[in-house]
Amino acid sequence: DADLAARAGRDAFFGDEFARSPMGPSFVASMGGLRRTAGLKPLVLLTVGVEDTAAQALAEMLGNCQVEVRPLFAVPEDCHSLTPNLVLVDCTTLDGEEFISRFRQAETDLLVPVVALSHDFPAGSFLSLDPDASPAEWAVHLQNLLP
Repeated sequence: DADLAARAGRDAFFGDEFARSPMGPSFVASMGGLRRTAGLKPLVLLTVGVEDTAAQALAEMLGNCQVEVRPLFAVPEDCHSLTPNLVLVDCTTLDGEEFISRFRQAETDLLVPVVALSHDFPAGSFLSLDPDASPAEWAVHLQNLLP
């Protein structure tokens, strides 16, 4: 049975690698619809290590987005279970960069854009924003990255 599964498994049959989590437009639309049906906002912004006041300001500015706040030492697998549309990580310390690395290496790796609050451009991030800027300035860029 194991030999057959190895030769005829879903990812080996066509010679393609198996996509762990579909994050295409139809998946995002389905998740948004499910969230609306449950009485939730259709999009999820996960903030990691971002101050509560800044996250609350983002929630007010991004009205269609549920903002989830997690500490820098959060377990990436737990963050994936939120099915975020976008992740914002405070990378002003090495802990933020390490979180991005762990998030990208997690078994349930989703193709979710990660935005770093950093003066550098940490590996694994899609975009870097000035950590000294206001949440209003961040919101402009974040809104453009949301579906």
